[in-house]
Amino acid sequence: TASLQEARSYHSATLLPHGQVLILGGKNTVPLQSGEIYNFVTGTYKRIYTHLNGARYQHCATTLSDGEILISGGRDATGALDSAEIYNPKDGFFRKIAKMNSPRYGHRAVTLLSGEVLISGGTDKGAPLKYMELYHPPSGEFHLIHNLNTARRGHQATFLLDGKVFFAGGENG
Repeated sequence: TASLQEARSYHSATLLPHGQVLILGGKNTVPLQSGEIYNFVTGTYKRIYTHLNGARYQHCATTLSDGEILISGGRDATGALDSAEIYNPKDGFFRKIAKMNSPRYGHRAVTLLSGEVLISGGTDKGAPLKYMELYHPPSGEFHLIHNLNTARRGHQATFLLDGKVFFAGGENG
């Protein structure tokens, strides 16, 4: 395939409802605010001309039940972020939403059967986090919920067929 329009690492790649892939943020020499869409048919990347509301990398981008994308946390040039926003693939615009309860990066976000998004672990200033948050799309708010048994960052979280979420690996120290 073609190369990205802009070199980036620590970005997100999210499958859009129409089969393309949305690439957001990341870091080059500085944190990035830009995004691109990969088209499987043409094998090319195209810049999107709207931008994240702020530069971010090591964030999560999670598809919601309605096809919109929740972008949560990450880092910018000053440190961990508690900000979140929604990307609407229908109109290509980003909108700010309520902040998370705590800044975090290196976390994971999984959409549940209820349509809510479970955000787990990560770090804010170096130590792994144990607590989790739940994003409720109708209200656009984040709520603290149960803690993980083990604090972790850089882990994997997988939604299982029985509705549970499986957490594996990561760092806890």
